[in-house]
Amino acid sequence: MGNSGDITPVMLYRINHGNLDFAKGQEPKVAVLLCGTNNYLVTGSAGGRVKWDLGANCPPEEIVGNIDKVIETLRSKNKTVKIVLARIIPAEDKADEVETLGRRIAEYITSHSSAESPIVMADQHNEFNLSSDLAGDGILPSAAGAKKMASIFADAINKVLSHKTEE
Repeated sequence: MGNSGDITPVMLYRINHGNLDFAKGQEPKVAVLLCGTNNYLVTGSAGGRVKWDLGANCPPEEIVGNIDKVIETLRSKNKTVKIVLARIIPAEDKADEVETLGRRIAEYITSHSSAESPIVMADQHNEFNLSSDLAGDGILPSAAGAKKMASIFADAINKVLSHKTEE
């Protein structure tokens, strides 16, 4: 479902306009979410026919609120969906904002994970090195950073898959 440059309201737009309409029995068993980076780093985004003009200073509470809506929509389609939620990678010019969002995501996971539908964090932030893992733009990962992200996601996916859900 993800698209380069998407911001969380556009993700919600896509969800509410068919992107999560799966055939019965084909709902995802695991969802991997990396949300929020673009809310700080892009000034607008087009979701379908709607233009979103947020500026690049979306409050962390709004981002987490939109993440919650995405997760609740996933859970409405599959009450036992297992979720990997990423803490976003650092960005050179938005260190404080990214740190605040990371704390809010961690708090969200603590309060919204359940035995039936667990949420596991993929901490993309703490393992990242700004000088070697970010590309020259200071936003996107370098090749080394992308490999590191893939490894962190793989570990989190394995962790959430090993979690037993209630029947």
